[in-house]
Amino acid sequence: MENHLLIGLGGTGGRVLAAFRKLMYERFNGEVKPKDLWLDYLYVPVGGINLVHT
Repeated sequence: MENHLLIGLGGTGGRVLAAFRKLMYERFNGEVKPKDLWLDYLYVPVGGINLVHT
């Protein structure tokens, strides 16, 4: 069994995760993920956070 964690950062990352989940759903006939694959998602909103300290 393989383990995977997909991380999406910000608005674009969230859209990529949503598109990937849709692709997995379509490819595996209505299941979000195949039974022999450990797959999870993490979305981190970063809007409004100052990532650079001066």
